[in-house]
Amino acid sequence: MEEIVFYNPESQGEEKSNALNLGYATPIHTQTNVNGFRQASTYPNGAVITGTKQGDRVFVACKGKALIHVYTWGKEAPEQKIPVPEQLTCLTLVHNKEENVSDVDLGQDFIFEENEEFTKLPKFKIPYLLIGGGISGKLYTWELSSGLLLSVKEAHYQAPTVLKTTADNSYLVSAGKDARILVWKISDLVAFDSTEEKIIKPAHVISDHSLEITDMFINNNIAQDSKLYTVSKDSTIRVYSLFNFQLLSTFIVSGIVESIVVDSADRAIFIGLQNGNIRQIDLYEANKASNILEAKGGAGRILTLAEDHELKSTITYHAPHPVKRLALSLDGSLIISGDEKGRVVVSDIVSKQVVKELKEVTGSVANIQVLSSYQTAEDSVVEKNNRAMLPLKRVIASGELKEQEVIFQKGMDQDQELFNLDDYLQRVSSEALHFEGLSSVQSNAFGNVATSGDNAAMVKVLQEKNDKVTKAYADLRSMYEELYKEHTKLLEKK
Repeated sequence: MEEIVFYNPESQGEEKSNALNLGYATPIHTQTNVNGFRQASTYPNGAVITGTKQGDRVFVACKGKALIHVYTWGKEAPEQKIPVPEQLTCLTLVHNKEENVSDVDLGQDFIFEENEEFTKLPKFKIPYLLIGGGISGKLYTWELSSGLLLSVKEAHYQAPTVLKTTADNSYLVSAGKDARILVWKISDLVAFDSTEEKIIKPAHVISDHSLEITDMFINNNIAQDSKLYTVSKDSTIRVYSLFNFQLLSTFIVSGIVESIVVDSADRAIFIGLQNGNIRQIDLYEANKASNILEAKGGAGRILTLAEDHELKSTITYHAPHPVKRLALSLDGSLIISGDEKGRVVVSDIVSKQVVKELKEVTGSVANIQVLSSYQTAEDSVVEKNNRAMLPLKRVIASGELKEQEVIFQKGMDQDQELFNLDDYLQRVSSEALHFEGLSSVQSNAFGNVATSGDNAAMVKVLQEKNDKVTKAYADLRSMYEELYKEHTKLLEKK
């Protein structure tokens, strides 16, 4: 298994230079197979990637244009340029239920990819929804398999900065420059109400921050323990429970916070500061009296972090350039960071040392995503005849059934079965017999380890059986010889 880092730049405002801006997808642990994506400049959090297999796609919202560039994995140039109603400042995906195994960024296609080989499912797979935040503050929801625009919601007073979905794809969390955080039910964003005009409102509104929200993070725990981490230019980090939307903790730091990422086990928070430092905030500390780990914060506490003058919890590689984006490796041992200058590096969390420098991009780093990848000989070949995606509509769908036409590519002929019950039962029965045989061998081997008296009795019984079999074989052979002689005599008389 390899870990792939996808990252792309933010445009600098010059149209000619923007056309040459490259995004990259590169492995963390090796030096090969670096994929480039041309014209991939976007707003912060304005790009998403579905995976690293054949048929996977990259969606990039172009900065300064009402366009979405769609790339096929393995190809450098955009395959499609899809117009949208307005400029989109951030994007997120909602995956299909059968594809969504976990999040994110933890290899969300593990089980789906494994079953794909067994059931021969189609390689052409796209997520369920694409949600974008417009520069005017609106939220747009598209169904990718049909291209329908399902809803347009007046969400923020200013442009959204980041969109996140929960692990179970039930809620969408949007944050914007208006310092507000809105929690939406995804079922409300895709539902058609033909009986009456219903105004869809967010399930919850959070307005604790006083300045623009720069980044968010949602952990992948169970619903009762799901947490939302938000950072803002007001130098605060706030932790909320998504189960009841309560404010759990508030951390105050000295400096503007640009980005955030949280350890998968909720052991530490990593923040990128405007002064170029990456600060680690441990969420558990040992009690000096009892030497027992205790959680920091909780119950609405406000904690002010002291300056780390000894740099025990700080990475200073990017200083003085602001750290725009952060991501963690799958095991949480490495942190990938990108700054305003375009530098992207991989650092070891324990030693705080840089272990690898990735290709530099032109301009500020806008997005960093880490994905898992199982590369095979088949995956290394790029398909030339991929089915193009349907264009995204710019008018809200009416909800009529005739418009709900979904285009997909089937994986096999209709007379072939995806699952054969008889073969499955036969395979299970053979495995059961195999394990029963192994268990009997183990029991006999265990039974042989007995006392000398038991061994002698067993040898005596086996010797008696052997003598009986030997005597029966001798009698049978003598009878056969006599019959053969009689047969020979009859032939001679003839």
